[in-house]
Formats: sequence, C-alpha cells, structure tokens
Amino acid sequence: MDDERYLLRAIDLAARARSKGNEPFGALIVDPDGNVLVEAENTVVTARDCTAHAETNAVRESARGLICRGWRESAFRSTRAAGAVGAVLERVRRGS
Repeated sequence: MDDERYLLRAIDLAARARSKGNEPFGALIVDPDGNVLVEAENTVVTARDCTAHAETNAVRESARGLICRGWRESAFRSTRAAGAVGAVLERVRRGS
C-alpha cells in the first residue's frame, strides 16, 4: 500500500472540510488491495453534530453498505492537520 498517496488524499479531504467551515480533518478506509472504500471529512460544524469527526463519518459510511464485510482487513487512514500544514497518519486495524 502506498501510504503517502493515501495521506495526500486525506490532506485534500481535510482542506475540503476547512473550505466548508469545518475543522481540517479527512479520513479514508482502504481495503487490503489498496482500493479506497470510503472517503470522509469532518462535518462537525456544518452538520451541527459534535460526533461528526472524519474518522466517525468514514466508519458510518462504511456501515451503510456491503463494504462492512471487508472492514476487518481494511486499513484506516486519517489526517489530523492544522490547516493542512502538518499531518499524522494513523493505521488502525479492526480486531488487532
């Protein structure tokens, strides 16, 4: 998997969230083959929902479809960027 590519996409999502008035956070769920299953951005401000973090939105979106079947093996990537200047890459594997 190309973590740098996913991180850059998550940074783009964070910038998009910021442009809409939300905090600059983006998240991706990627399957073992490197396919992006879900992209999400922070919507806390615009949705008026204090739980609408990018990571939470990504998990919620994955639960809406059949992609939940592949979630166990999927990697979770997210940015926590201050204005998309700095970023942290996170990998979380369900069940490990």
